[in-house]
Amino acid sequence: MLLPINWLKDYIKINLSPEKLAELLMFKSFEVEEVNGDVLDLSITPDRNDCFSILGLAREVSALTGNMVKFPKIDVEESKKFASSEVKVEIQNSELCPQYLAAVIKNVKVGESPAWLKEKLESMGVRSINNVVDITNFVLFEMGQPLHAFDTDKLSGKKLVIRNAKKGEKILALDEQTYNLEKDMLVIVDDKKPVAIAGIMGGAETLVNRRTKNIILESAIFNPKSVRLTSKKLGLRSESSTRFERGFDPTLTEQAINRAAALVQELCGGEVLKGNVAPLKIKSEKKTIKLELDYLNKLLGVEIKPQEVKKILVSLGFEVSSSWDVAIPSWRQNMNCVADLIEEVARVYGYEKLPDKFLNGELVPLEEDKKLKWEGKIKNLMQVVGFDEVYNYSFYGEKQMKPMGLEETKHLEVENPINPDQRFMRTTLLPRLLGVASRNARKFDEVKIFEVGKVYNPEELRLAGVIVSKSDDVGLYREISGIVSYVLDKMNLSEKKSSWILKLNLLNPKEKEEWKIKDSVAYFEIDLEKIISNAKESKKFESLPLYPSVSRDLSIVVPQDVLWKDVDEIVQKFGGEFLKDIEFFDLYKGKGIEGDKKSFAFHLEFSSSERTLESNEVDEVMGEIARALEKKLKANLRI
Repeated sequence: MLLPINWLKDYIKINLSPEKLAELLMFKSFEVEEVNGDVLDLSITPDRNDCFSILGLAREVSALTGNMVKFPKIDVEESKKFASSEVKVEIQNSELCPQYLAAVIKNVKVGESPAWLKEKLESMGVRSINNVVDITNFVLFEMGQPLHAFDTDKLSGKKLVIRNAKKGEKILALDEQTYNLEKDMLVIVDDKKPVAIAGIMGGAETLVNRRTKNIILESAIFNPKSVRLTSKKLGLRSESSTRFERGFDPTLTEQAINRAAALVQELCGGEVLKGNVAPLKIKSEKKTIKLELDYLNKLLGVEIKPQEVKKILVSLGFEVSSSWDVAIPSWRQNMNCVADLIEEVARVYGYEKLPDKFLNGELVPLEEDKKLKWEGKIKNLMQVVGFDEVYNYSFYGEKQMKPMGLEETKHLEVENPINPDQRFMRTTLLPRLLGVASRNARKFDEVKIFEVGKVYNPEELRLAGVIVSKSDDVGLYREISGIVSYVLDKMNLSEKKSSWILKLNLLNPKEKEEWKIKDSVAYFEIDLEKIISNAKESKKFESLPLYPSVSRDLSIVVPQDVLWKDVDEIVQKFGGEFLKDIEFFDLYKGKGIEGDKKSFAFHLEFSSSERTLESNEVDEVMGEIARALEKKLKANLRI
């Protein structure tokens, strides 16, 4: 932002040289890029949108020097005819345009601007065009509110509509470039065509030139995000977009349009019709922040007298009540909390006056995050048994879902996916993990990978692992089952529930074909949320049993889709109080077993801490287990 000191002097008395003023601003407000004669080039932070104007900078200098700002007098002589009789304004998207004012001026004389106006614009690096356009630019630099002037007679239908652009619409802008508009871009249109890109640039077809007789002045508020995105997409930046992108002062819209109307009347003549056409206006409500002086002094490390604190705040435009409720002025939209107020006091008071002090205070030990701690331990355990960790995207598409039999309706869908193949939030870690395993299996004889990550709907932490190996299915199943048992044992669980093991299986030939993997594949997925909540820091030891245990082996034939965890869960449930351990030792598919079935073999151990169990007691429990497996899993005993 350029600051011509001669222009600044129109509003505030300054006794400082350009170099001294630059030094003052550097210490208190903004970085000064360059001092070129009596023009300062300031680098203003984006949150200080109020200082993208000469008057805004005059307010800032006033706070630093104590000199009062003299604001321009706005005096408009309006005719009896209402502006609303000449033009209608309709806002179709109030979210992107919450306020729009239109002033109508008839019978203006468009011509060359006076020397003083030309000089003001030239000091800002802007060339003079004609008196009407120069006035809109002058007010933009003076007050910080972008304005635009339309030639009324070039508008179709005497109507301005603020809406989103339609597909295929184009506009020839004032820079003589044609821009293709998109649906998310806000435009101002008449009955036939777009006449301005909202907040950025007007259209060439309605520009004001020396043949213009009647004009409409526009002063509005446009959504900063919308202006920024449109400007970026079109590759079009302007003085207007620079200001709209940084926010707005809701009271400035009307002040600026009245200031421009008064200057048009003074320099161009014409009849200013009564009132501004305003279909929608923002209600300006003053925000207040409670300031506690003890907290201010504690935070700054120095005691500033109450009267000095109040003087600083008042000089910046804040209103301070006797109870220290500070009312925020409309132009300081960046004030949101008490720390913001304290920062304002500190910078005007002077950072150089704040004493150097060592930090002191009570350091409270952070409470250890159990989940994070165990997550790290589990990753180490997986690396110990030869697995490599991978990180995958948290979403996938139909290609990854289909081989796992996952349903779209059970997924959260991404509103703006990077590509169509990544539009569902994952409900399991396995699809992406198997995809990685498939790609790596083409280059390596063995792949052992795992991932710890969140799934969604509901959100849970999971551990999943995949092994691709040239070993036989039985050996691979034993290996991955042993790894799962190893991880659970290392977590010192007081009890183990098979429901925590969500998946533990081998890929069948059809699934391997879909994943394009030739070798044997085993996988598992564990609910880490539940396991970590039950994990113990140390293992609980029990004394050796006083009475001998009774062992039994069981071999069952089950359908292909039955998982070991399903068997384990039923055996645990019906094994009763005497069942102490269950150990899987064989998976068989082949001769003697129907093609659509497989055989599980496992070892059961029973004991009592009070007596030696009798054989018939164990046989009774074994019978209950066998009947439950038959009923729930259609299992048959293998003899």
